[in-house]
Amino acid sequence: MGAHRWTVGIVCVALGGIALAGTTLAAEPSPWTGWIESGDGTLETYYRMGPLASDDDRLAMLALRCDPFRGASCGGDLLTTRDGLAWDIASILIPTPATLTGIARTGAGWVAVGSTPDQEAIGGLTGRGTDPVAWLSRDTESWRPTWWQQDDGAEVPRTSDGLRASGEMTGLAAGPAGLIAIGRWSCGDGCTLAPDGATERAAMWRSDTGETWEPVDLDPAMPVPDAIGIVGDRYVIAGPGGFWNSPDGSSWTALDVDTGGSSIIGIASGPAGAVALGVDPPTAVERVTTWSSVDGIAWTAHDQAEAIDAYQLTEIRSVGDRFAIVGSGLGLWWSTDGVTWDADPTPWSGIIWDIGQVSGGDAVLVGQRGIAGDALLREPQR
Repeated sequence: MGAHRWTVGIVCVALGGIALAGTTLAAEPSPWTGWIESGDGTLETYYRMGPLASDDDRLAMLALRCDPFRGASCGGDLLTTRDGLAWDIASILIPTPATLTGIARTGAGWVAVGSTPDQEAIGGLTGRGTDPVAWLSRDTESWRPTWWQQDDGAEVPRTSDGLRASGEMTGLAAGPAGLIAIGRWSCGDGCTLAPDGATERAAMWRSDTGETWEPVDLDPAMPVPDAIGIVGDRYVIAGPGGFWNSPDGSSWTALDVDTGGSSIIGIASGPAGAVALGVDPPTAVERVTTWSSVDGIAWTAHDQAEAIDAYQLTEIRSVGDRFAIVGSGLGLWWSTDGVTWDADPTPWSGIIWDIGQVSGGDAVLVGQRGIAGDALLREPQR
């Protein structure tokens, strides 16, 4: 038996040819078609694809070429498509990313966030920590970091031993007051952050256009958020410690929401309001919960143990006038209200990372299938 290999690919499904906004998707989506396998000559070979973001008549996707913590020199690409089948590599992200976690379009261009390896940061592994980083591209051809914390500025938390902590940007939202990126500072086992002795700390950055960023001064007691979204004219963040909202991304108010310690996968907004997705634990999921809200302030919890059964859930999105959850196993679930969910079988049995929609109304899935063996296999088109 050879090493564990991954097949990474994209599929597309027609949703009745409905336009992006303000319309109703077909009651029964047509079969999934157009399987594209990463590395088959159509796409480069990618270690991870997603997240996705829409820009006018295109769907954009960030893709990581390899696992940066295996000693390889990796790169990240920005790919765009108008139909979900033909993809153009618009640019390569520089510097080499360790993670790509968020993408948004602003008046200044494309903005991406994530982390980059930092040999000086502590992290969980010696010499394998990360720095939070944001990149900006005005023309989709060249990128430059607009926040890359490499220096020893006072805003970088220190460990109890005086060393720099490891950091990352884990989410991005573009709202009425500009861009807000969430993240965390952390250190490895047996290490604590000064001065309070915590093992991790919430982090947040704000930018008008992605050109320049400022750290947001957060309450040190605020738990690390997992997800960020826009609900109406407010930003909402959520994590195991609860929900918060803000009109400007700077001042945050805790909401009366009991997450039960669930990790929050994402927050999606659509015509019917907003829905947040929580799981406990993050993998080998035993409990799935959705929270629905009309205004982003009052949230109602819904137990989804009967409706959604997956080893791992990866994303929740608004697609047309529906909400979609993706993950492993069956891989895809649809809902019109965030309360009742229906499974939709997909073409592969691995894991789906993200779902988006192109201007013609088709939904696009990106994911991977794990195969024990040396061969990379591909399924027939559906």
